[in-house]
Amino acid sequence: MRVPTREKYSLKFSTRVNKAPVFHWLGLVLGCAFVFFLTMQAQALSVTVSPLLVELDLPPGAVRTTTVEVRNTGEWEANITVNLSDFHLASDGTVELSSREESETPFAWLNIRGDTTFRLRPDEVRRIPLEVRPPRGTRGGLYAAVVFEVTPHPLPARGQVIGIRSGTLVFLSIMRTSEMRGAVGEVNLEADGPAVEALFENAGNVHWSGEGRVVITNQEGRVIERLTLESGTGLVLPGGKRIFTGVGTRNLTLEPGIYEVDVRLYAHTPQRPISLDRKTVEVVVEDTDNDRES
Repeated sequence: MRVPTREKYSLKFSTRVNKAPVFHWLGLVLGCAFVFFLTMQAQALSVTVSPLLVELDLPPGAVRTTTVEVRNTGEWEANITVNLSDFHLASDGTVELSSREESETPFAWLNIRGDTTFRLRPDEVRRIPLEVRPPRGTRGGLYAAVVFEVTPHPLPARGQVIGIRSGTLVFLSIMRTSEMRGAVGEVNLEADGPAVEALFENAGNVHWSGEGRVVITNQEGRVIERLTLESGTGLVLPGGKRIFTGVGTRNLTLEPGIYEVDVRLYAHTPQRPISLDRKTVEVVVEDTDNDRES
């Protein structure tokens, strides 16, 4: 299932490594090339990976081969190790890789064909074949990160080695088995703006890219503001949660009183937005000036 992207899709990777070499995720921008830079030692160590997102739709039991390309765009010769990792999206959209102990090893549906450890000279390119084979009986979506760990060659004899990680995300949707569902969680209202924050949850078995549409009304039923809730491209994986926010366009400050906040969650599809859930909450805006005086 293709997720419509109406803007550049930015993902920042976060991972903890407790032993040398020390690796750093420096960012991933889907929809355009990306280059990694570090200060001092790693200024001369950089790579680009393409494509940044592989999306496939396959029936169970089918086999597809695709290719990921890595280029050494730095000044140094580089040692590169390729591996597969599970990942999840935090509520702020940050991509968090699972540890090797937590990852599914090996992946039943995704294999790296060819060398997984190699060396690249500056401006040299290597193409990595990936074999995608969803097992029979699989439903919904399957997800993995193809991770490239990069260190300089030769490794320094002394001192800390700073490496970089980059990668490609692989999204596989099993045809005719997708269940697209969502739920609106906690909703918060700020009087200034006004601003709304809502937690959206993917309750289905396949990823979606969503947005929220909000209507704020007062006790008399008059519409005070309409606004849209967004979070990057709004990607949420199955079982995941993500915070969406939005601010009114008229720069209002809500008067003290009781307001009704109606939140609707939509998922984008190539045909039209699909309504996934709706939640209405009552919020009391207090008189902060009186609170301060008392």
